[in-house]
Amino acid sequence: MVSGALDSAFVPALEPHLVRGSSHPKQSRNFRKPRVTTRLKGRVLVIDDVCTTGRHISFSVAALRDAGADASGLVWIGSR
Repeated sequence: MVSGALDSAFVPALEPHLVRGSSHPKQSRNFRKPRVTTRLKGRVLVIDDVCTTGRHISFSVAALRDAGADASGLVWIGSR
């Protein structure tokens, strides 16, 4: 949906990793840097559906940058 609106491709680039209780600030220290699963080149928009401590998104952006992507933007999407 978002990628279509931006006329861009959606590429799942990070290995899925569930950390139970990770949205609580005290538990977020258990979150490890995600593994990039695809070769990336160019600009990358990181989209997260929940924002609590920001640790997940910062680790994700760091992993993408380490893999050579220009991960310079992020968007949080939410609804009530």
